[in-house]
Parts: sequence; structure tokens; C-alpha cells
Amino acid sequence: MASERFYRSDVIFYVLIRGKSLPLQTSMNKLLAKTYNAFIRQLRRIWIDCFWTHPDNLWALKVTLAIALMLIPCCLFGEPFVGCTLALGAVGAALAENDDHPLGRMRSLAVTIVSFVIVSTSVELLKDYPWLFGIGLGATSFILILLGGLSTRYQGVTFGALLVSVYAMLGAGIKPWYYQPILLPLGGLMYGSISLLLLSLRPYRLLKEQLVVAYGHLADYLSVKAELFPCTKDEYKAGRTQLAERNIAVGRGIDSCKDVIYSCLDVLGGKSTEGLAPLYHQWILLQQLHERAASTHQRYDVLSRRCKHPLLLEGLGQYLYCLSEAIRHYADTIIMGERFALPADLRWTKEVVGHQLEESTDDPEYAALSMLYSNLSRISLLLEHADDSHHSEPVPVETLQYKPASLKQRLRALFNENHPRFRHAVRLSICLVAGYALVEAFHMNKGAWVVLTILFVCQQSYVATRQRLFERIFGTFVGVALGVIWAHLLPTVAGQIVLLLFSIFTFFYWVRKRYTYAVVFITMFVIAAFNLQTGTGIAVMTYRLLDTLLGSIMAFLAVRYIWPDWQYRHLQQLMTDAITKTLRYFNTIYENDVRGAAYYHNRRTAHQADNALAKAWKGMHAEPKKKRKLQREAYALTYMHHSLLSYVSALGAHYYSKPLTAEDIETCRYITRVIEQVQHNFSPTPIKTDHPVTIDEVKAWNTAFVKQLSTTDNHNMVILYNISKVAAELLKESISKNRRR
Repeated sequence: MASERFYRSDVIFYVLIRGKSLPLQTSMNKLLAKTYNAFIRQLRRIWIDCFWTHPDNLWALKVTLAIALMLIPCCLFGEPFVGCTLALGAVGAALAENDDHPLGRMRSLAVTIVSFVIVSTSVELLKDYPWLFGIGLGATSFILILLGGLSTRYQGVTFGALLVSVYAMLGAGIKPWYYQPILLPLGGLMYGSISLLLLSLRPYRLLKEQLVVAYGHLADYLSVKAELFPCTKDEYKAGRTQLAERNIAVGRGIDSCKDVIYSCLDVLGGKSTEGLAPLYHQWILLQQLHERAASTHQRYDVLSRRCKHPLLLEGLGQYLYCLSEAIRHYADTIIMGERFALPADLRWTKEVVGHQLEESTDDPEYAALSMLYSNLSRISLLLEHADDSHHSEPVPVETLQYKPASLKQRLRALFNENHPRFRHAVRLSICLVAGYALVEAFHMNKGAWVVLTILFVCQQSYVATRQRLFERIFGTFVGVALGVIWAHLLPTVAGQIVLLLFSIFTFFYWVRKRYTYAVVFITMFVIAAFNLQTGTGIAVMTYRLLDTLLGSIMAFLAVRYIWPDWQYRHLQQLMTDAITKTLRYFNTIYENDVRGAAYYHNRRTAHQADNALAKAWKGMHAEPKKKRKLQREAYALTYMHHSLLSYVSALGAHYYSKPLTAEDIETCRYITRVIEQVQHNFSPTPIKTDHPVTIDEVKAWNTAFVKQLSTTDNHNMVILYNISKVAAELLKESISKNRRR
């Protein structure tokens, strides 16, 4: 048996078998060991494929097991109320969790438990004093929502505290007043301790998960772009819309990684950051890949129309698709802690497309095709040496440091009537108080569900609230139907426990992906919980349906009429910010070192501003028709600015291998003048300049630029011409806007 390899647990298991002195022959022992090892390998494969590489599955499993450890013993000892209350505390703590270092998680857990104690005690003590309770509910909601804006670490904590306060309202009066102030925080503490213990074993696991998600969004972006080779004008138009949406997801992923990195740096202070440095490098690599993925050298419908070699275009599309799959594979190696090897099909595709390009030097779009191939090849090279930092493009030489804004600055920014979170805090607190007043006025049975629905449905924007409204109502109705069927099929205590654990697992699996499905299963969870405690799970569902409808309508009316925040009101400021930050990004490329810390910051903020503009245009589609003002202008500006940013990204992507010449820099400076004029025109308070740039001047300059392109082999000039062309279109749009003003 010495030749067999076992894990440590396998050795113990095998010793236990041998210790029974069974009359087994050596061949039987070998067969048993071989079978057992095969079984363990299969379990390990299932664990990796189903949980370890899928963060949502792992999170749902962790919450479910923690609740099972609390619920099952309590039910066996005849205390289902205790078990269900502990489970609700665990749910609140799980939803309050943030992606952070264990030290930061420990701090937030302490704040979470203290807040659970305060809100649950307040509910129990004030439930018989409606006026005091209503005032406390409004004030607490307002303060907690604003405090969540001070730091990403406490955003979840404040929501969890509000959620637990509503859970306490649902259970108030069933047991003596001190039960819930003990059980809800205890449930949160038990789950939080288990989660913290697991996180301490792998301190940077959560950052790895965020990186995996962000790389997955980048892979999706490349997959959409691959479908545009070749494409028609209409297909390109539709594709650009999809790319804008995917770009928003990539930008959100990059920002989420940044938040986790900064949270880790905040708690580590001057301590060692060796474990964080490789992940920081992967975050920088993500931004480098994103810049190249988002870059555009020529409109793809124009390439499709002018290119004489359709096989080359199809090959480039296949190259993009292979790169997207390689990025997905790289994301898997991040979570597994393995080294990445470039897939063979990507190498083969690169060589084939390169050979096709060499035979297409006579193509009228050869310059754009050549730059595109060079850009994709650089992505391949970055991936190939992703685990070798000395082969990658240089990263900022500054040490990892984090200097957050002072508390005074953050508070001053929050207590501003124009701040979205301040408006949301006012709106939500008023709506919660109104919901509670309605419940008390009509003495509604289980009326706390009205308040709970308002808490979940009332979002920071009209668009998000409208979406949540339909998801909440539809999910509740479906959940009631499925829960009632299950309750009839398995009416026993064991059956209800199975339903509760199954529904909580599926709820946490879907809550970050598809809220409708999450509502279905949390409704089933409620049915099982009431059946365990009082046997009235089905009876109370009528109240839940009515309360859900009422709470959803109140949340919708609050967002619609209390300090409404329509997108058209922000369009001018969003466009000004986008132009300003893209111009700063453009200036950094030709005036400074493109691999400095300022470059990475300016590039990221330019994409953030572009995404904010795209989200505003997208949000207009869901707003009331009377409020969809400037919708045409929003589409035109979003489209043109995204094109401008794509061309600027292409210039930045090629700068490292093709530095700008003195002539290129002069061209950049003229384009800067044009974009500055656009910036002045879009500004809420336009600034008159002594020598404004006119449309006729830019048209004449672009005409001369076209003639110059025909006599030069400088590929950078192709990108600069496209930047200049889009800048001219933006200048024309900005002048038209000023005339309409």
C-alpha cells in the first residue's frame, strides 16, 4: 500500500478500515483503496466545478449550512421560533456582508451585531408607541442610508440593520420582548463568525472572486465584438448598443475590484501587502486588456464594406472569440491559484490570421486591419505572460497606498440636496414612515410586509424601482404558488425544514443574478418558516400578496413623485464630465508617460464617465414618456462619445509599441483645441474664448488631413483622423445645442 497516494483524511479513513482486522487479502485492500481514491477525486471535481469556481454557489452553500446548524437542533428540541429567528439574523448578516480583508470584515461584523441589537431592541420596546416608533423608523432609515455612503464597507451593514428591524417587526409580540434582541444578533454573530473563520483561511478569496467576475464581463465584451466581423451598418448599430451595455458591466467590475483593494489597504495600513500585490497586478492587467478590448481603429461596418478579403475579417472575428475564451480560462486560474497557459487554439488562430494579413497588403483598409491585428496580438502576449509581471507592460512604480477622503469631506458631499444618496435617504424614510402609518391606521395583520416590500423595492432611481416592482410582485405570486404546493406535498416538520433550506440556498444563489427568482424562493422560505413556528404558513400568504402589492405601489409612487430625478436633467452635466475626463485621458497619452499612475487613473475615470452617460441614455427608455426629454440628443451624444473614447483607447493601446512622432503630437494638440471647444459649449456655464474653433475650420482641417493620409504610412495618423472626425461631429452637436438653449 506504500505506493498509493492519499490525502490526510484518506489515510485516517484507511487506518480505521485496517484497524478492524478484517480478513481481507492484499488485492482486496488495493481495490478498496483504488475505489475510494476514485470516489474522493470525483467529489473533489464536483466541489471545484460546482462550488469553488462559482462564488455565488459557494456563498449560498455557506449560508445554508450555517442556518442548518442553527435551525435543525432547535426544531429537534421543539423550539422552531428560536431556530427561525436565528436563521433570519443569519440572513440579515449574510446580506450585510462586504467583500473585504478579514480585519475589515471583523470590524464590519462588530458594527453589524451592535446595529442588530439596537434596532431589534428598539422595535420591541417601541412597538406599543406608534408615534415614537414612526419617528424612530424615519430617523433611523435616513441616518443609516446616509452612513452607508461614507464607505463601501458599511453599505451592506446599514441595509442589513434596516432589514433586521423589519424582521423584528414581523416577530414582535410572539415571545417575551428580550427574545429577538438576543436571537437576531446571535444568529448574525454565528453566521458571521463562520464566514470570518473561512475567510481568514484565504484572506484574498473575495478579491479573487471580484476579479473573476470582472474578467468574465470582459470576455463577454469581446464575444459581442467578435460577432461584428463582418457586419452591416444596422448590425454595427445594434452591436454598438450591446457593447456599451457590456462596457458598463466591465467598468462596474473594475470599480468593484478597486473598492476591495482599497478596503484591504485601509485595514492593512503599514502591514505587509505581499499577498495583495499579485492581485493588484491582475487588476492592472485587467485594465490594460480592457483598454485594448475597447479600442476601435475603424468602424467595423466600414471595414466590412471596404475590405476585399472577407476571410480575413472572419478570421479576426474568430481571433476575438478565442481571446474571450482564453480570458475566461485565465479567470478560472485566478480562483484556482494555478498558472495560466495560453490555449493552443488561440496560438493557431493568431498564426493563421497573421498569414492572411500578410497576403492582404493590397487591401484599402490594410492600415486599420494591421493595427487591429497588432492590438489583438498584444492581448495574446499579455495573457501569455500574465503570471510573469516582468513580461507585462510596466505598472505604476508607486507602492500600494490608500488615502481616503477625510470624514468631513465625505459628510459634506453626502449632505447635499443634489446628491443621489441624500435624495434616496429622504425618499425612502418618508415612504417607510407612510407605510408604517398605513399599517397602524388599518390595523393590518402582518402589515410589516408592507414596510419590508418598500425597503426592497424603493431604489435610488426610477428605472431600478420600476424594475424591482414587477420583479417583486411576480416573484411573490409564483413563490406563493410553489410554496403552497410543496407544503401540501410535504406537510411534515422534516419536509418544511427541507423546503426552508432549499429555498434559502436558491435565494442566495439568485439574489445577485436575477432578483425575480430570488423573490420566488424567499417567499417559499417565509411559508416554511411560518409552518414550522405556527403551522399558518399558507394562511398568511394572502396577507403577504396584498402587502406586497401595496408596498410596491407605495415605493413606486415615492420615486415617481417625491423628489423625482429624471435623466434628462443630468444629461448636460454628464456630457461635460465625460468630455472633460476623456480629454484628460487623451492629453495624458501624448503629453505624459502612458504607464504612470495618473494614466491608469485618467483612463479608468474616462470609462466611468462614459458608462454614466450610457446608463442615463438607457434609463430614459424606462421613464414616463413625458419625461423622456432630449432622448434623441442623449443617444447621439452617447454614441459619439463612446466612439471618441474607443479611438482614444486605440491610441493609448498602440502608444507603447508605436510612440507618437512630433507631427503626431502637433495633430493631437489641434484635436485638443477642438475637444476643449466642445467642452466649453456643453458646459452649463459656457466660457467665451478669444479664438473659438468653428465648424468650417475643422472641416477644412479634416479635408487636408485626408489628403495627408494618402501619402503617409504612419498608422497612428489613421487613429488620429478618426478622433478628429468624431470631435468634429461633437462640435457640431454642441453648437446646435447652444442654439436651442
